[in-house]
Amino acid sequence: MIFFHFESDIGKKRTLNEDSYGYCVSADGSVRFFIVADGMGGHNAGEIASKMAVDTFVEAASAFDATHIRSSSMPDRLSKFIKDTVFKIDRKIIKKSRGGDNCFGMGTTAVICAVFGRTVVIGNVGDSRAYIANKYTGIKQITVDHSYVEELKKSGYLTQEEVDNHPKKNAITRALGFLEEEGADVFIKELSRGERIILCTDGLTSMVSDEKISEIVNGNLFLTLACKKLVKCANENGGTDNITVAVIQP
Repeated sequence: MIFFHFESDIGKKRTLNEDSYGYCVSADGSVRFFIVADGMGGHNAGEIASKMAVDTFVEAASAFDATHIRSSSMPDRLSKFIKDTVFKIDRKIIKKSRGGDNCFGMGTTAVICAVFGRTVVIGNVGDSRAYIANKYTGIKQITVDHSYVEELKKSGYLTQEEVDNHPKKNAITRALGFLEEEGADVFIKELSRGERIILCTDGLTSMVSDEKISEIVNGNLFLTLACKKLVKCANENGGTDNITVAVIQP
C-alpha cells in the first residue's frame, strides 16, 4: 500500500501555471512512479515543456515491466530507466522547440521518483527537489540543485546563507531541452518505516524554509492536509512562482 497526494497552485504573481505532475504504476504493478516538472518561466512555452516531460515519462513508466528482473537488480535497472527516459524527453522537447509554434527555447526541470518496496530511486534535472522526511530527524534534501549558486557553493565561494539571498539563486545550469550530455543525477535510498518522500518545484523551496517544510510534513498525519498547508505557506510568504508539491508515504 502506498499513500500520496499532489497539490499545485498558480501562486500570487504568475498568470499561468507552468508546473505539471504525474503518477503511474509499472506494467507488472510492482513499481510506483512519480514526476514533478517546472516549465521554465523565462522561456517560451514552459507549460508545454513540463507537460511533455510528464506525459512522456508516464507513458514510458507505464510500460516498464519488472516481471523478470531480480529484486537485487531493481535499483540499478530503475536508475538506468530514469536516465534513459530523461534523455528521451530531452530529445522530444528539443524537436518540438525547433518546430515552430512559438516553442523555441522552451525547457523544464523535473524530479522523478520510483518506489519499489522500501527502495526509492530518485532522479532530477534542474532545481526541482526531493526530500525524505522523518518525524524524529526532520527532512533531508536528497537531490542537488543544478544551479549557478549551487556550483559556487560546492566550489567554496558561497555559504548557504549567501546562496539563499543571492540575486541569481534561481538561475539553473541544467534543464530538459538543454541537456547535451549531462543527463539526470540519480540517487538510491532505502526508506525507514514511516518516512515520507517530498517532491517539489522551487516555487515551494524559494518561499518556505526546510525547517518549516519539515514541521508541516512531519506534523500532519494526512498527506492531503500537509500538501495544502505547504502551498498556503508559500503563498503567504509571497507566492512569487507556481507551487507544486507531492508527499508520498510507501
